[in-house]
Amino acid sequence: MPSPIRCLDEFGVYRDEVNRSEAMKLLMEAALQSESQLVFITPLTLRYVLEQKGVKFMRLPDPVRNNAQ
Repeated sequence: MPSPIRCLDEFGVYRDEVNRSEAMKLLMEAALQSESQLVFITPLTLRYVLEQKGVKFMRLPDPVRNNAQ
């Protein structure tokens, strides 16, 4: 029995934007055909991913940083 939830963390951090975009397209195709719930975690933009049925985006607010001087 496959896991009901699968997570992929920071999958595109070391890719350039073109390769990250292509990888995300392939991941989305696989996710939409999967019976598992997939969670993709990335600190990078997802502007090239289209929202569609069965896809939900959650964006956390940017962290507040204290710049010690």
